[in-house]
Amino acid sequence: MAVGAAAVGTLRLILASAVLLVHAGSLFRFNITGGGQIPVELFYIISGFYMALVLNEKYVGPGSAGAFYVNRLLRLLPAYWVMAAIALAIYLYIYFVTGTGLIAWVLALAGKIAPWRELWFLVSNAALIGIDWLPRIVPLKAPDTALLVAPAWTLGVELSFYAIAPFLLRKSVWTL
Repeated sequence: MAVGAAAVGTLRLILASAVLLVHAGSLFRFNITGGGQIPVELFYIISGFYMALVLNEKYVGPGSAGAFYVNRLLRLLPAYWVMAAIALAIYLYIYFVTGTGLIAWVLALAGKIAPWRELWFLVSNAALIGIDWLPRIVPLKAPDTALLVAPAWTLGVELSFYAIAPFLLRKSVWTL
């Protein structure tokens, strides 16, 4: 599994880099991925196969689903929290220098939207749970976003997959 895992990891890195290049396209003035849709879809397909491999080889037996969930969160949250702290520091700097930006928007919006929407905003930006739904819960006009780290919505999709993966990937084809 080590060789296969390394190859899958390398391929996922290449695909993630392709998506990064798409987002930086205006900076580099080229686009080799046709808009980024294909690398994103391939990334998720390969990740699904990899999760099936990991679940069937590493997380077997009683309590394995719990260990899987804990390990997935420990893999995602610390790195996200570092990026979120950096983003928050930048947003605070922008707010204190210009009085505008995400912090100004959050302060202006506080109390004007339903409390459950405010709670969703806080929890999803802190814990990634439901962050992929946040733009629908707190809709804004582009380019504004309610996401502290804009690409983090993809982590919300990933967490949703992880939530169902142990159940989905261990069922027989006939059950599915």
